[in-house]
Amino acid sequence: MFQCTVQQKKLAEDDLNKAYQTAKKRIVQMYGTQKKLADDYVATLVDTQRSWLRYRDGQCKLEAFAAEEGSNANAVATSLCVIRIDKERTAILKQLPY
Repeated sequence: MFQCTVQQKKLAEDDLNKAYQTAKKRIVQMYGTQKKLADDYVATLVDTQRSWLRYRDGQCKLEAFAAEEGSNANAVATSLCVIRIDKERTAILKQLPY
C-alpha cells in the first residue's frame, strides 16, 4: 500500500502542476492585450497557489498526526490526503480563468 500511495501522490502532484501551468498560460492568452491585468491575475494566482499549498500541507499533517512521524502509516495517511486535496485543486485550476 505504501508504494502504491507514493506513486498515486506523485501522479496527483504532476497533474496539479500541469493544471497550474496551463491556467497561467490561459490567463496570459485571455488577457494578452491587457498586460497589466494579465500580470495582476497571474500574481494573484501565484499568491493563492502558495497559500493553498501551505493549507494542504498543514491539513495533511493534521490528518496524519495520529501515526508516528516517519512511519509508513504516516506516509500513507499523508499521501492519501495529498492525493484527495490535489485532485480537488486540479479541478478548480482547470476552470481558470472563469
